[in-house]
Amino acid sequence: MVGPRVLQGESLEAFNEGIGYILNQCLTLQTAIDYEIGDNNSHPKLEQLIADVRSWFAHSKEPHHIGELTILIKEGMNTAFDLVIRDGSAEDMAAKIMGIRAQCIVGNFENIKLLREASVKKHEGLDIDQ
Repeated sequence: MVGPRVLQGESLEAFNEGIGYILNQCLTLQTAIDYEIGDNNSHPKLEQLIADVRSWFAHSKEPHHIGELTILIKEGMNTAFDLVIRDGSAEDMAAKIMGIRAQCIVGNFENIKLLREASVKKHEGLDIDQ
């Protein structure tokens, strides 16, 4: 019998952190924020999209389907930033989010650590190859 697939404690915290990192890495979203596409409230809109994804996992029934998550991301990007995504980035983000969820369920936080390090380096303006 398969055990519960519930995120709790450290696993839930890591997963929620990872969602933010993945969405923040999206070049299309970053461009929308940098150029204030949609209006000058871009950062709160991104935070709301991150919260919506977290909420979807918390309140939707298992199993979680990648197609539904992709739609949520695409609709959120369209509503918040008036973006129509057709380049596969929403699907990529959904796949990464589903992947880190599976890893967090089993207590594997290595990819969260890598995402965190990449985010810190980006915000410090460091070259990742240094």
